[in-house]
Amino acid sequence: MSTRRAASAAGVLYIVGTVAGVLSKVCSASVSGATDPLSEAAKHSGAMVTSALLVLLMGCRSPSFPLSSSPCCARSTRRWRSGT
Repeated sequence: MSTRRAASAAGVLYIVGTVAGVLSKVCSASVSGATDPLSEAAKHSGAMVTSALLVLLMGCRSPSFPLSSSPCCARSTRRWRSGT
């Protein structure tokens, strides 16, 4: 994998994880501000399922980001060590 492709993959994974995190917060907004969150979650079960899947997507992105960005970081680290 080329450095450019690895950097693009890392960037896409970062953006996907960030968007998934924001959307999960938006989907669960009706439940998080309620006085009885369990009854609100039962009323809005579809939103809770969507929010849980978005958090799962965000969690799967977390270990993938360092793996995809390691070729770029390894190349930069070699340059830093050599002083160029």
